[in-house]
Amino acid sequence: MNLKSIFLLLFSCQIFAQTWDFQREVTPFPVLNDLGVPYQQPFFGGLNAPSHQFLDIDGDNDADLFVQDRANHLIFFRNGGTPNTPEFQWETDEFGDLFVGSWFKFADVDLDGDFDLFAENPFGIIRYFQNTGTATAANFVISADTLRDETGEAIIVDGPSVPEWADMYCANRLDLFLGRISGYTTEYRFLGFDSNNVPIYRHITDTFENLQILTGGGRNTTAPADDRHGANSLTFLDIDDDGDLDLFWGDFFANSIIFIENTGNCGNPNFETANIVEEFPPVDPVNTGGFNIPRFADIDGDGDADMFVSVFGGSGSFVTDKEANFYFYENGGDATSPDFALQTKDFVNSIDIGQNTIPA
Repeated sequence: MNLKSIFLLLFSCQIFAQTWDFQREVTPFPVLNDLGVPYQQPFFGGLNAPSHQFLDIDGDNDADLFVQDRANHLIFFRNGGTPNTPEFQWETDEFGDLFVGSWFKFADVDLDGDFDLFAENPFGIIRYFQNTGTATAANFVISADTLRDETGEAIIVDGPSVPEWADMYCANRLDLFLGRISGYTTEYRFLGFDSNNVPIYRHITDTFENLQILTGGGRNTTAPADDRHGANSLTFLDIDDDGDLDLFWGDFFANSIIFIENTGNCGNPNFETANIVEEFPPVDPVNTGGFNIPRFADIDGDGDADMFVSVFGGSGSFVTDKEANFYFYENGGDATSPDFALQTKDFVNSIDIGQNTIPA
């Protein structure tokens, strides 16, 4: 073997022995859309069937963003801006290496000032992560793989519905509400914690307010109906600042958001189907293939709740739902008289050319 051959052999071995360290860059350089406006997250990759939640996870007084687009993957966008001028930047697709199943929901169930986490476990079971950190440095630890009621029965979610935790009765506690595929809502009362710091609940009813949500409207009756109802995501929010929580419902078979005003009070809720709005907001309502997930956050710090809707994908999923699936409605009204106006259908604002597409 001559000297040239030995050199080539050693050089080849050095190349194959070398390790490569690739780091994902979502915004390596500015990229402009066809209007000359920069993308916020140009190489994020887009979303197909997202769910989301805004909350201040790092205690800097602005809302950060969590998005789930695949099972067991929790995407985190940190808000590096201010309460009035948000600037979201992608940080990871694997927040905390948490296995969150097909849905997630943050809630400060122990009222200690930081957010705990509930998530889907297989077969509709609820997994509970306790936040053992602080409001500025979260640390999530699995406290229970199966959330149970006071009798020891597992609490089951109708998949792939997303449950809600809310203080419906102004009792300084977060009760649990499960939208059922029947169109009714199951209510569990929060009782406290067991010796392992796991929340314990009492089953109250499977027909909360005797209200059945249907894609053709709602009923305060148990009579059979021809209207369809399916997997859902419900959100309670005091949208008119009258001291009680109103109901927003996204259904597998509904192209828009269903809204029912609470005409009762904080101690005695009253949801009447006479008050139902089948397409919300009234002006320029959400219109997708179905299973819309409504969430609210005061993203611009003006004292009222803005609305964000992620499109999980329902019975009549539109082709465009794979690209236009994160709606942002700015509230141009105030806390008592909301006025929602659509700003974008792609809040994350990345280059999104559709599913299973390879650019050249």
